Amino acid sequence: NQKMLLDAAQFTSKNNYLKAISVYDSLIMLNPENSQLYEDDRKKSIDNYFFQTFNLIDIYLQSNLSEAKSILEGIQVFGTSEFNSKIYDYRIKINSLFYKHRTLEFRNAINQKNFFQANQLISIIGKENTTTPNIRRKLISMGKKLNNATYSFEKSELLSSRPNLYCINFGFTLGSQHLYSNDIAQIGKSKNFENVFAPTFSQLISTYSVSIYRKINIKPKFSKLSRDKSTSNLIGLELEYNDINNLILVDPPYFQGANINRFNLQISTMFFKCINLNYGINSENLNTFDFNKDLFITTLGLKVPIYFFNLDFNVNYLSDYKTKNIFNIESTISYKLNFKKRFSREDRDYVKLKSQNWRL
Repeated sequence: NQKMLLDAAQFTSKNNYLKAISVYDSLIMLNPENSQLYEDDRKKSIDNYFFQTFNLIDIYLQSNLSEAKSILEGIQVFGTSEFNSKIYDYRIKINSLFYKHRTLEFRNAINQKNFFQANQLISIIGKENTTTPNIRRKLISMGKKLNNATYSFEKSELLSSRPNLYCINFGFTLGSQHLYSNDIAQIGKSKNFENVFAPTFSQLISTYSVSIYRKINIKPKFSKLSRDKSTSNLIGLELEYNDINNLILVDPPYFQGANINRFNLQISTMFFKCINLNYGINSENLNTFDFNKDLFITTLGLKVPIYFFNLDFNVNYLSDYKTKNIFNIESTISYKLNFKKRFSREDRDYVKLKSQNWRL
């Protein structure tokens, strides 16, 4: 007995409380009539063991969550329920930290398009958190996020090789003053081009426009970065605002008030990939068309695409088809935005099927 007591004391001095408790258990078993002599020391060793183990768990909670969980799962209770509540609290805390860690891994896997790993993490989280409140609802939510991510990925992959069907242009135009048919007739009589054209270009009309087109006869072409560089013919609608009340005077260069501002509303087309042909009305008010004051407008020109921009050179012919026949020329720079690719119901079903394969 004396030797066993010395062993227990030595184990205690080295903080090896498990072996110390084992020695005290042996002493109690060998000396049941004197068990009370060893119970207090055994109780102290048990308290020290739990204190040491809990401290170790606290350390690993900050550095190695898996090790903290392993220590907690291997903890021995020695027939006492005194520390059960604390063990339960640690189990809840570790499961909560694991859940946060797994959900972070899940989000990273989604962001990195690693959908197989994301699917595995949903299964792991479900197994590790069987007692977590609302875990089923959380797993369903994660499953929906994964489904949405895989659907978006597969849809993007499918559409990356398809051209856009529509485009919208925002333009700014500088145009010459109106040149009337009578002025053109004067050129034939006097042969004096300068007297006729100089006043026409001394004042420039600024025009702001927005147009929307449907692309037709598309020839797909993509850059190395999958940017849509396809060429096509266009048909659509163009609305222009002629800021006639603020003419730009070339000589001298300043803005000067002039006439009433007007609108152009035209059916707009482009064919042969570069030729503009528009037809519509030139009016003071888009709500009504006054045959006495408003004109029909026909535009013919050349469109030059430059990256996201278009550069247009046009000639406009405005007329009431009676006595008024007016011409002017203009140059436009516009910013082009492509949008809307073909995506049919069959494509949607195909994408859904492909996205479900990530969950297998």
